[in-house]
Amino acid sequence: MVLAPAGAERDPAALLRSVADHRVTVLQVVPSVLRLLVETEGWGSCTALRLLCSAGEQLEGGLAGHLQALCPGMELWNTYGPSECTIDATAYRVPSGLAAGPVPIGRPLPYAGARVLDADMRRVLVGVTGELYIGGAGLARGYAGRPDLTADRFVPDPYGPPGARLYRTGDLARVLPDGTIQYVGRTDDEVKINGVRVAPAEARAALLVAPGVRDAVVVPWRDHQGEQRLVAYVVAEDVDPARLRRLLSAVLPAALVPALFVPLERIPLTVNGKPDRAALPAPEPAGDRTHVAPSTPIERAIAEIWSRVLGLERVSAHDNFFDYGGDSLLVIRVIGAARRRGLPLTLRMLYEYDTLAALAEAVDSLMEGQGMTTDAHPTAEPVRAVLLPRTFRRELQELMASHHVPGVSIALLRGGEVVSVEGYGVTAADRPEPVTPRTAFQVASVSKHVTMLAVLQLVGDGVLNLDADINRYLTTWQVPDGARITLRELISHQSGLSHVPPTNYLPAEPMPEIPEILEGRPPATNAPVRAEHPAGTVFKKTNINFSVLEQLLLDVTGEPFEAMMRRLVLDPLSMADSSFDQNHPGVAPAPVAVGHDPDGAPIPGRWRVRNEVAAGGLWASAEDLAKVALEVRRAYLGEPGTLLSRPLAQQMLTIWHPGSFYGLGTVVDTTGGDVEYGHGGRTVGYRVGYRVGTFTRVDSGEGLIVLTNSENGKQVNTFIADTVRRAGGGLGTGEMIATWAHADDEPVERVASGE
Repeated sequence: MVLAPAGAERDPAALLRSVADHRVTVLQVVPSVLRLLVETEGWGSCTALRLLCSAGEQLEGGLAGHLQALCPGMELWNTYGPSECTIDATAYRVPSGLAAGPVPIGRPLPYAGARVLDADMRRVLVGVTGELYIGGAGLARGYAGRPDLTADRFVPDPYGPPGARLYRTGDLARVLPDGTIQYVGRTDDEVKINGVRVAPAEARAALLVAPGVRDAVVVPWRDHQGEQRLVAYVVAEDVDPARLRRLLSAVLPAALVPALFVPLERIPLTVNGKPDRAALPAPEPAGDRTHVAPSTPIERAIAEIWSRVLGLERVSAHDNFFDYGGDSLLVIRVIGAARRRGLPLTLRMLYEYDTLAALAEAVDSLMEGQGMTTDAHPTAEPVRAVLLPRTFRRELQELMASHHVPGVSIALLRGGEVVSVEGYGVTAADRPEPVTPRTAFQVASVSKHVTMLAVLQLVGDGVLNLDADINRYLTTWQVPDGARITLRELISHQSGLSHVPPTNYLPAEPMPEIPEILEGRPPATNAPVRAEHPAGTVFKKTNINFSVLEQLLLDVTGEPFEAMMRRLVLDPLSMADSSFDQNHPGVAPAPVAVGHDPDGAPIPGRWRVRNEVAAGGLWASAEDLAKVALEVRRAYLGEPGTLLSRPLAQQMLTIWHPGSFYGLGTVVDTTGGDVEYGHGGRTVGYRVGYRVGTFTRVDSGEGLIVLTNSENGKQVNTFIADTVRRAGGGLGTGEMIATWAHADDEPVERVASGE
């Protein structure tokens, strides 16, 4: 055995000389040191080397390929094993020509065992992240003199013989389709970014396959406002933050894209050859740049917005938004603030232009091309593109009066942007407050569509699996008779569960809890929910599917549904006027729209409250629903910085039961040659139309959201949709849009008290 000379982890040339001088045949080293070795001359002298084992850190495919090119006759193995398991527990022989990306850690060695389990010690599905447990003959008995720590880390093996134990490694891993295991990161390295739990190791793995990047480490960091961000320290020929950000945004969730990129000549290492986080320099967001004061009105307006959103005292014309910690959540706030000042700023523009000055020039050119002007005043109205004929307002008001519809809110989308949000009429027939773009309506079943953004984020984070049995997640209630229903079948209305008539209640009326509804216990008045058909065989739209979903989410996250939706969807999309809280009318920032009966009279209680919130409890403005529509479209087209990955958005807009026109919590129509999506809704006192056309080209995307505070809103929906189509709104040609006023109609939900 040859021990490397002292300091060799920092002197790769000395390490290679030692390998050559002692004719070393087997070399074990960590990837951090390997990255230094591949850049060092002297490999030609290591003629005896036949086997190299990488261990201790994640090995990346590009580095493995470089090593194999340097030593064509050498075997390369990636091994894994903590000290508690007598070193190596798994191994993977790295084939030549392996693609870039993390190299698997392989399969258990003959004397060892490895399992990837969830928090309840259940095996996870293929591809799902869980915690790695190691067992077998090499497992230690525990920690000497530490029975408390032993009990915590050495746990009974639920799948082994009596008395068998497993070591809880604290490492995250997933099983690949071929049965090999892939290391993901550490459980104790997970951090929350914008409310989303992420593993920085995944960001590092993506960085290491970026062209030109030789080494990298990603760590959490709290900015001057106390918000937690990710910082990437990168060793590369040219660290171009904008380029790296674009590359990572294409393959990672928004929360995993680092806010800052710090160039380094070399990653500092500990004496064990691993990255020394304590030695990393503190990030300085663009602190060394010369300040150039914004000079044009648009530059000054954007600088004021950045200053407020980023918490900066001043912003230079040459500054980059992302270099100061800007991220996907703050981007949405910037866009909203810009539009309130009359600036047609888009998400794509923020990512495309590297400096404030370049961004301002692009905004100025866009405004000039559209014949728009601005004084960049904070109270300026948002830019409105007029698509409708001059007679529209008069005709709409006449129709509203004849059909007893007091108020309407409309959002128009064109080219993938909101071009108009307008309110007509009043929030209530007995009071004068006008409907505005910020007026919230009860949107009934549109709640299901919005709920999907949270559910699919949890799928993307590995918390849920679309093809897992929902009984695996439910702890408060189980599907009767052990019937197996996948999460995908539940949210695409193929569960086969019995229908429960939807109910809603007066604001002060007591309501049953969801478990009482599912079990048919008082005060619920329905029969217990049962499995009527085998899952996946029948499409039947029923709110009970989303009641089960709501209970499942509570059981899995332990977080009230309203708070979870605020954290995962409403706040990230700046939906300040929307809420799943049934007390929202009392705390809303603007008067809400009151519900009206077919004769135009306010309904008793003025609105209803729901106990099944995911199925139909959302209050939302047309402007906020437009944000949801555009977010889904951007994700479907694979644009960066979205809440959902492109594959998940595509699953959301895939019809899962032939002829159903239903995806995941979403009405979907592809009969017109494009993907049209959305949802409708109807409840006591309200009718909602929500349709969006999504096209394959980034520059296309037409949509329409209509909210009415009357049960007679059907004719208004029809009139508005027809008018927009005739005006060139391009709402699509599929069956769904052709039956705008009738699609997705649900029976009016009756009050439980019998009203």
